Amino acid sequence: MNVTVASKGGQQPITPAWLSSAYSAIDAGYAVFLLQGKVPLKGFQWREHATRDKAQIYQWSLENPAITAYGIALGAEDLVLDSDPRNFPQGRNIESELLGKYAEQFRLTQIVKTPGGGHHVYLKKDPEKRYKKNQSTYPGVDFMSDGSYVVGSGSCTASGEYRLLVASTNIQCAPDELLAVLEVQSDAIVIGTGETLAYQPQFVVECQTSAPAIQGQWGDKTTLDMAHRGRDLGLPLETVFQVMRDHFNPRCQPMWEEHDLYEKCQNAFKYAKGAAGQKTPDAVFAQFALTEPPAQVVSAVGEDNKKSDDTSEKAAKQKKTQAKILLDSASKLLLWNDSGTACATAQSGKHFESFRLPSDEADKFLSYGYYKLTGNAPSESALKEVSRTLSAKAYYEGPEYKSELRVSMHDGSIWVYLHNQDRQQIRIGIDGYEVIDSGRSPVKFLSFLAMQSLPLPVAAGSEAFSKLKALLGLDQSSFIRLLAFVMGCYRSDIPTPLLMISAEQGSGKSFLSKVIQRLVDPSADELKSPPETERDFCVSMVNGYLQPFDNTTASRLPKGFGDSICRAVTGGTFTKRANYSDDREKSLRMRHKKIILNGINEASTQEDVLDRTLLVNLPVIPEGRRRTEASLWEEFESIYPELMGAIFAAISGALRRLPETKLETLPRMADFALWMAAAEPDLGLMPGEFESCYKANRREADELILEFSPFGRWVLNDLPLPYEDSASALLTQMKFKLGMERSLPGSARALSAYLKRLAPQLRRLGVEVSWPQRRSDKRLVRIERDDPFLKLL
Repeated sequence: MNVTVASKGGQQPITPAWLSSAYSAIDAGYAVFLLQGKVPLKGFQWREHATRDKAQIYQWSLENPAITAYGIALGAEDLVLDSDPRNFPQGRNIESELLGKYAEQFRLTQIVKTPGGGHHVYLKKDPEKRYKKNQSTYPGVDFMSDGSYVVGSGSCTASGEYRLLVASTNIQCAPDELLAVLEVQSDAIVIGTGETLAYQPQFVVECQTSAPAIQGQWGDKTTLDMAHRGRDLGLPLETVFQVMRDHFNPRCQPMWEEHDLYEKCQNAFKYAKGAAGQKTPDAVFAQFALTEPPAQVVSAVGEDNKKSDDTSEKAAKQKKTQAKILLDSASKLLLWNDSGTACATAQSGKHFESFRLPSDEADKFLSYGYYKLTGNAPSESALKEVSRTLSAKAYYEGPEYKSELRVSMHDGSIWVYLHNQDRQQIRIGIDGYEVIDSGRSPVKFLSFLAMQSLPLPVAAGSEAFSKLKALLGLDQSSFIRLLAFVMGCYRSDIPTPLLMISAEQGSGKSFLSKVIQRLVDPSADELKSPPETERDFCVSMVNGYLQPFDNTTASRLPKGFGDSICRAVTGGTFTKRANYSDDREKSLRMRHKKIILNGINEASTQEDVLDRTLLVNLPVIPEGRRRTEASLWEEFESIYPELMGAIFAAISGALRRLPETKLETLPRMADFALWMAAAEPDLGLMPGEFESCYKANRREADELILEFSPFGRWVLNDLPLPYEDSASALLTQMKFKLGMERSLPGSARALSAYLKRLAPQLRRLGVEVSWPQRRSDKRLVRIERDDPFLKLL
C-alpha cells in the first residue's frame, strides 16, 4: 500500500522512517499504534487503538507531526525477547548464552537493536499456553507476549533509535527448549481457599476503585502497593492474589500475566515492613482520604470490627488524626505545577514562599504547622502520605505556573529573589531597580533549605567594582572575565559561559568561587565536590541556580561529563531510564545553568567545553601579601551591599542599552557577548574592552586545546604548509614525525574526524582546513595559512 497526501503539485508519498517501518510491521501481521517516547500517545488506549489499517496510522501521523515512534501490540502467538545488557549479572553475557543455544533460529527471524545496547528478537509461540515474562535462567531478558507491547524498529525516542538489524517476514517459532523454561505450569499458582475473611470485601472495593497499573506510569509500584494493602488488612497471600486477579488486574493496561501478578504479590509479602494485619478499616480509608468506608464494606465487616486489637485501633486513629491535622494545616496552600512538577506556595504573615512537592521544604512546612497545632511532631508515614496527596492535587487540580531559581526574566524586567526574612524580590528594569514584596510579584521562586539571602542593595556606581578588584588582587583581564560571568548569571534566559578557575595551591581559588557565589546565589552548600556520575551532576543542576564545583580535574570527572556540561550551559534535557522500571524514563530539564569549576589544572580540555568557557588563571600570592580568610571576609562584607547596588545598576543600564548595542562580528554565545557590551559603561570599562578581552579568552582556549593535542601542535607549528594530499598520506607523515602515541588518531578516517574537531581552533589561530573535491581515487585534505593577502592572489 502506498499512502499519499494531496499537494498543489500532485500526489506526494509520505514516508518518514518510522512510518515506513510501521507499514512493514503491519505487512508482517502486527497491529501498531503511536507512542510518545516509549509510552502510548496521550489519549490512546493502546489495546483499543492498535490497528493494521495503514490509512489510520497515516492519519494519526498527520494529526501528531512530532511523533517519531510507534508500538507493536503483541498477540497470543507472539513472543519477543527484550534483552538489556545493563541488567545482566556481572560477568555474564546473557545474549551470548542464548545465541550459543539458539543461533540457528535467531539468525532467520527479525532482530532489532535497542538504544540501550540490547535487542528485540521476534519469535512465535503456542497461543494456547502461557509463559513467564521474567525468570531466573536468563536474567536481564524480558519475554514479552500477549497483553504487552514493544517499541517498533525505525522509532526514535529520547534514548536513541531502534535499528533493524535482521529483517524477516518469516518470524521463526521459539525453540521448544526455551519455551519449556518459560512455560507456566498449571499447578504453579495456588489460587486460595475462597474463604470469606473479615476484611476481604473491603479489599475487593479497593481493587475495584483504586488507580489501575498502567505500563510506563509506575505500573510495577501501583501493583505492589495494592498487594501491600491486602497484606496490611491481614489477608493471606493466596487471597490477596485471588482478589487482585479478579478485581484489579482486568483494569490494568496491559493485564498482568497470572504468574507475574502472583510474583508481585509474593514480593509484597516478602519485603514488607511491620507485622501483617495491623491496619483497621479506619486507618486504611484515612490513607485514601475517605471520611468513612462505603456502606457495603460496613455491612460486610459487621461485628468483626469490634474485635480489633485495642492497640491497633489506637495507632490507626492516631494516624488518621495526624493526617487530618496535617491536611488542615496545609489547607491554605496554593497548589500548582510547573509542566507536571508539583509545587506549593505558602503564606506566612505578609510574605509568600514556594517549594516543590514532595521535598524537604514541604516536610518542614507541614511539620511546623502540625507542631503549632499540637505541640508534637507528626509521624513520618503520615507526613509522607499527606505530602503525596498534596502532590497529586497540585498535579491534577492546580494551575500551571513557571517556577524559577533565584533569577528570572519576566515581561522585559529581571527579577532577583533575595530570600531574606521577608522573602522580598528585586525588580530590575530600564528605569532602575526596586524592592518588591513577594505578595506583589508575578514570579514564583522556589526555596531550598540550603538557600541563603542576598543583602538589600545600597546605591553605588562602578567604584564598588574597583574595591572588589583590589580585594581579589586580579589583573584587568581576569577581573573583566569575572564581572562578565557575574553579569551573565543575572540573565536566566540566555546561555552564559562556565567559569573555569585554575591556579597553584594556595592561590585563592576557593575564596574567589565563594565570593562569586555570594554575589549571585548564596548557599550553605558553598562549594561542591566533583560529581561522581553524570546522573549526580544533572540532579545538582536541577536543584540549584549557580553550581560551584571545587577541586575539579579531568581525571576525577565522570565519563560523559563534558557533553553534560555543554547541555547544562546551553540548555537541554538529560534523559535516563527511571530506577526499578523497564520502560519508564526520567527527564531532567536544564535551562541555561551557571557553573564554576576550579582546580589546579583545567577541569576539561574537551573542545566544545572550552568553546563555552571563561578562563581565569590566578597568580601566585607572595608570602608577604597573604591575609587571613577572616580579614578578607570582613572587608568583603563591608562592601557587599554596595556591590549588589552596583551590579543591579549595571543590569538596568545594560537592559536600557541592549536594543542599540552592536558588535562588529558575533562570536559564539552571541547573546552573552552583546549583553556584556551593553553593560560596559556601568562596569567602569572602556568601549570595546570586553570584546577585546573575550577574543583573548577564545585564543587562550584554542591554544589550550592544541596544547593537549600533539597532532594539533604539529599541524600548527611543524607541518610544511600549504599541504594538499589524502588523509592517509597525512597519517603517514604524522607517524613518522610523532610516532604512535596513544592520544593520536590510529587510522585515516579517525584522523579526518579529529582534524574536523580541531578545525575551528586552527582557523582562529590562522590555519585553514578544508576538504576539496575528490581527485581521482583520493579524497583530499587541504591545510594552509589563512593569509588575507594570499587569498587575493
